[in-house]
Amino acid sequence: MSTTRGRAALAAVGQDQRDDASVLLGAAAHYGGEKSPHRGGEVPLRDLLGDQVLDLLLERSRDGAGGLRLTGEGSMLGELVKAVLERALEGELSSHLGYGKHEVAGHGSGDSRNGRIGKTVQTGVGPVRLAVPRDRAGTFEPILVPKRAGRVSGGLDDMIISLYSHGMSVRDIQHHLRQIYDTELSH
Repeated sequence: MSTTRGRAALAAVGQDQRDDASVLLGAAAHYGGEKSPHRGGEVPLRDLLGDQVLDLLLERSRDGAGGLRLTGEGSMLGELVKAVLERALEGELSSHLGYGKHEVAGHGSGDSRNGRIGKTVQTGVGPVRLAVPRDRAGTFEPILVPKRAGRVSGGLDDMIISLYSHGMSVRDIQHHLRQIYDTELSH
């Protein structure tokens, strides 16, 4: 797709989609309009974000002593995971309701957005406090972060099993999780 045709197509989409598409157009322009030569044509995350955004993220990840604080509660990676999960949950709700946020199609549809509810989940980078969207009818069942689930799948369970299978004691694993993820585990 040429950059000119891509910009013309942006006029027909919503603001959120426009912002996302502008980033992708910039990445495509970086490779002369062709797909990225990396990983099956995917644009590397570094190229999508750009140096300016990466510098800002790096600055946010510094602790009071000037070191990097990437994982744990309130960390930069935790905030990034939170942003991605909340965006995905909003997409799930839009799919469930059949219309996007602020779309006219939602007026008088019988079910609509009804704010958010706070929930803390364990992730691979530590605990993350999410604002999970909900619907008025109470029929929305998130798939990514199911109701009553305290952990985002993929990572922590496998790591604990791996540590134990490699000979670490339960006490050592608890100590490791406390230091790295700032989380407590029962016996």
